[in-house]
Amino acid sequence: MEAVLITPEDISVIAESIAIYTFCAIFAALFLISAIRFVFILFVPNSEIDELIQKRNDLISEIARLQDKKIKLLESE
Repeated sequence: MEAVLITPEDISVIAESIAIYTFCAIFAALFLISAIRFVFILFVPNSEIDELIQKRNDLISEIARLQDKKIKLLESE
């Protein structure tokens, strides 16, 4: 087996490639999220969206309530 030397230029090229691919992946993810939101808003009635938002808010408040309860139980021990 021969040893392969990696030069600083090689490391620089690898780092640039990783940065470019990361940027492209983030851009593609944001584009996909925007497309999904557009289709969701276009085809789902406002009443259903409002209902889902209300359910989400209820779940968030329930999680906060349970976390507070957990903290109180841990403090009482």
